[in-house]
Amino acid sequence: MASPGNHHNKHHHQHQSNDWKTKIKNVVVLIQENRSFDTFAGGLDYSRDINGLLHMNYCNPANVLDSHSKLVCSDKLTFAHDVAQDDPNHSMSGINMQLFGTMNPDEAKVKSGQVNATMKGFITEQQLAYGTTNLTRASEVINYYTPQHIPVFNEMAKNFVLFDRWFCGKGVIEHKGTNNGGEYSHSSILGLLAKLWDLENLTPRTAWSSTFEHLFLDKIRKDTPKKLPEPVVFG
Repeated sequence: MASPGNHHNKHHHQHQSNDWKTKIKNVVVLIQENRSFDTFAGGLDYSRDINGLLHMNYCNPANVLDSHSKLVCSDKLTFAHDVAQDDPNHSMSGINMQLFGTMNPDEAKVKSGQVNATMKGFITEQQLAYGTTNLTRASEVINYYTPQHIPVFNEMAKNFVLFDRWFCGKGVIEHKGTNNGGEYSHSSILGLLAKLWDLENLTPRTAWSSTFEHLFLDKIRKDTPKKLPEPVVFG
């Protein structure tokens, strides 16, 4: 399910098979626990095109309500854990604080574009949720694993398909979808399966989400790894 390394999208689109449905024997989907995309993929370094955290300065104020507050910036995890010490708040108010810097953003202004998600409230929300002023502890929410922390994940990302709305393919970074709504979402997987087996779309979101059948090759790849690296035990 991956394009050849170091090829561009236009190149592997030209090699798309017209009968891609007949070439799929198995569909395997690996679903992770709901952790941040950047926590796992933000530190991957096999391509500079990755829209991660290595080549940007992503920071949050310690207190999003204080314009003079100390900045806390993302970095590689110093002490990596199998499970994060403090799981980010998944409630609507918590997510609002993380994205908009307030628990109750004005919905009308959000819809009109007057208020945008700044992604600056993660540190503040961690402190509120866990009753801590320890910024090192709170900063774990915006930090990321290195490839050395997650060698299996890293190897699979390089050699197969790392599917998020920004990524697809080996050596190819695909920033936008090419059909339907022009964006990838988790429903892209369901949309692909609906096309594969001629099913009705489960939801409007499934019908809207771009699918990725153009990533299937018409030849069997010879460069896939025969064995994945051993996982790292830490925590």
